[in-house]
Amino acid sequence: MPFWLLSAGSGLLLAGLCVVLWTRRPPPPLWPIAFGCQLFALIWVVGDLWSSHATGMTEKQIALSVLFTGSIALPPLWWETSRRYIVWQGLSRTWMQSRWTRLPVAYAALAWLFMLTNPWHGQFIEPVVGGRNQYYWGVTTVAWIHWGITLATFALCAWASRRHAEKRVRRKLAILAAATLFPLVTNFLHVQLPLGPGVDIVAVGLGLSSLVVIYGITSSRLFDLAPVALHELLRRDPAGVLLLDRDGRLLLWNPAAEKLFAGIEFEPDLLLLEVLSDCLEEADGAGDGLVCPSGPRLFRSLSEPDEAWRRISISSLASSRGTPAAACVRVEDATAEVRDAREHRDRQERELSAATAHTLAAVAEGIAHDFNNVLTTIAGRAELALAATRPDASPRDDLDAIVKAAALARDLTAQLQSRRRSPAVHREPVDLSALVLDMREVLRDSVAPHVTLQLDVAEGLLAVEADPTQLQQVVLNLVKNAGEAIGDSEGRVVVRTLAADAGVQIEVADTGPGLGVPERERAFEPFFTTKGEGRGLGLALVASSVQAHGGTVEFGSGAGGAGTCVRVRLPGAPA
Repeated sequence: MPFWLLSAGSGLLLAGLCVVLWTRRPPPPLWPIAFGCQLFALIWVVGDLWSSHATGMTEKQIALSVLFTGSIALPPLWWETSRRYIVWQGLSRTWMQSRWTRLPVAYAALAWLFMLTNPWHGQFIEPVVGGRNQYYWGVTTVAWIHWGITLATFALCAWASRRHAEKRVRRKLAILAAATLFPLVTNFLHVQLPLGPGVDIVAVGLGLSSLVVIYGITSSRLFDLAPVALHELLRRDPAGVLLLDRDGRLLLWNPAAEKLFAGIEFEPDLLLLEVLSDCLEEADGAGDGLVCPSGPRLFRSLSEPDEAWRRISISSLASSRGTPAAACVRVEDATAEVRDAREHRDRQERELSAATAHTLAAVAEGIAHDFNNVLTTIAGRAELALAATRPDASPRDDLDAIVKAAALARDLTAQLQSRRRSPAVHREPVDLSALVLDMREVLRDSVAPHVTLQLDVAEGLLAVEADPTQLQQVVLNLVKNAGEAIGDSEGRVVVRTLAADAGVQIEVADTGPGLGVPERERAFEPFFTTKGEGRGLGLALVASSVQAHGGTVEFGSGAGGAGTCVRVRLPGAPA
């Protein structure tokens, strides 16, 4: 088998490796230097094959220039790749970050210029067509320096493969060390042990090195390549992606973009070139030229049979000089998102309307319940007055109770009507003790027969500037809650008025089971109740009315430490 077939096989391996690294790209900082290593190795093998089959001196010189371009660049690049790889894996030393570690790359540039100027000084190599080339001190010097760089790279990888804490990383570094060893050995043998014309085992060594790298990629994810090629990722992206230059010319697009843009007119008009121009101008003003400040925009399709929406966002891409050079347009189908947002908004509006209706119904139910109690008092007293219409009987007390209850019913009706309008609140000086005494019969009828109602009112209290109807509602709600708290057992509800600091106070205490701390903290919340069928609005209305009058409400213990006592403090009216 001709020896050049081995070199050709090595070239194919390296070409395939370059394609893999280009399409599946290792992450920074390995990109693009890891790709550069394999590319210059491929250039080395191509130059070797070409120089072995050159038929003229000029062709031979060009082929050797290609060969030595690859051979001069590869060792410094492999050193830099290994150094970055070790730092990337977290095994860094101070000297690895020094600028002196970049010296091999600078040396490679000087050596390459020395090789290119060989026709003028003749100190590098003398090409021989059909035979072994004549090497001079320039080649020998470069070779020894390259051996030193490659040996240092091997030693660095071998050291790191023993020192790293993670086994999987040690395995990767050992693979890198093995990949470094093959070119080192074959290049040394080629220079020191001539094997005849047309036989260059360095290409074989590079092929073996590429096999080791491929093995590391497939078995150990050597360079942590992307799981799929970038073009495949772009092809499968459900969002449309387009690349345009500064003049709006379309450079690249994916299948999703074709599907999303095909025959579509947008509202508002999609002036893509104007949007792109604005984006690039804004990016120019931003300084970095990397992100378009315009942000995504929604457009409605006019040409599709059903309502369709697209979200279009544009990002500017910077050139190597940092100035905006192109723009990436990303198009996404936002139809489902817009529809879901609309349904969510409609659902919130329906829930709000339902909650409002429920609140109004609960308020109306509460007032209707109180109104029914007052009507019960009116009807009961009227029956008593009717039964007492004897010549020797006087129905005056019952008739007075009927008048007062009817007045309270009228006030409750006015409150129900006020839910749809906000009339001015009428306030006047009110004697709290007198107000409670006037409500004696209504309060008696608001509690169960087995509950004793006791009134303990003080005389000579300061008057309060208040709406009498609202204060009556406060007292009535507190007494009703106290009576309901006692339940089916016998108990007592005490209504007391007394003087307070710069005001007056009314207390409603019961002998029921009392409220715990969690219930007291939530007692004034609308619709909160400890009763299974309660409306939960009584104390909420009490708190609202008391706060409107500048007063306060607080809880305490009932008589003898049992039950609950609700204290309402109101400021006194100006003298």
